[in-house]
Amino acid sequence: MNVLLLKPFEAPTWVAVSAGYLVGILVNYLLCVAWIFKSDPSRRYYEFLGSMAVGIVGLLLNNVIVITGEKLLPGIGPLVSLIENTGLDEVVPNIFVNIAKLVATFVVLAWNFLARKYLIFRLRKPEDN
Repeated sequence: MNVLLLKPFEAPTWVAVSAGYLVGILVNYLLCVAWIFKSDPSRRYYEFLGSMAVGIVGLLLNNVIVITGEKLLPGIGPLVSLIENTGLDEVVPNIFVNIAKLVATFVVLAWNFLARKYLIFRLRKPEDN
């Protein structure tokens, strides 16, 4: 989604990243309910709202990492040299955005999984109901 919006439509980085991430929030919730976590049908509304809240925090983390990376990575001399020497800057458009997005993906993946596991879909003991 990021590449589709960044290059052809020349969307600002934060718009492209946010659009892709928002689609991912919905897909992630559906996968969590269907395959990953035990879901309680009586709590679906709260699970959905909780998933959206976790997703919004993840979106903020994602955007901070990508936008910060886009600004800071071009200033890291050894990284710039490596990219130029390998020719990646000519092959991969928006290389620094893509590198930052890769880092953000792993950080936000960990956040999303752990927050959903421990805050939203935690198993309840029968006496907790």
